[in-house]
Formats: sequence, C-alpha cells, structure tokens
Amino acid sequence: MARKPTQQQREAAKAKRAKMYELAKEVTKLTAEQRAELVNRAGGIVTVEGHRLSGFNTIFLLHQLSEGDAISVVGGFKQWKKAGRQVRKGEHGFSIWFPSVKKDKPEDDEQVEQEYIRMGLGTVFDVTQTDPIEAE
Repeated sequence: MARKPTQQQREAAKAKRAKMYELAKEVTKLTAEQRAELVNRAGGIVTVEGHRLSGFNTIFLLHQLSEGDAISVVGGFKQWKKAGRQVRKGEHGFSIWFPSVKKDKPEDDEQVEQEYIRMGLGTVFDVTQTDPIEAE
C-alpha cells in the first residue's frame, strides 16, 4: 500500500512544478535561432531506447544543468532498470515534459468517447547517474 505524501513533500512538489513552469516559460521566449543553436550545441540528447528528445525538452534539460555538466543519454527509473542499469541512491533527476493520452468517457450511450493529449512532468536520469545491475 502506498503511503500518502506528507505536507512537506506536497509543498516541495508544488514548488518544483512552479519552478519547471517558469523554466518552460523562459524556454518558450527564446527565438527559433536561439533554440536551434542550443540544440545543435547539445549534440542531441537521446533516450535509453535511442529516441531523440524534442528540441524543447533538450533545451529544457540544458537549462537545468549545473555549469560544466553534460548530459547525453536519459531515461526514467524503470527504463534504466529495464536496460540493466540502476539509478544510484541519492541522485536527483531532471524534469522533462511528456505527452499522455487521456480518454474522456461519455456519461450516456449517445456521446462518442473523446481522446485528448495532456502534458505532464516526468523525471529522467542521465547515464552518468546510473550503475550496471550486478548479477546475483
């Protein structure tokens, strides 16, 4: 059974969401040329599965990095586990935006079920924050 988050955890999550929304606003204010330059400088960040991140998420990650840090291959906690790696204890992830399809169920039989896309914040970790899972 999952435990409910404490008030402190809820407030910390709310503060992080607010910070990420502000960062997203900052990224959207960049010109197309500025975005292209940043994406080219990054050299293309890919996921564990080999998919390239969108330009927006690439820039979003770059803005979260500390000075002098680099990022190359990212994945979520479960993605790394599936790939045979584990995230080191105490590592802090980076936020990215991901789409999720939501289905709106009709209340009566006459309406058609509708789908729409929502954007959510997800946490990813760089390969440098992981270690191989040791065989037992």
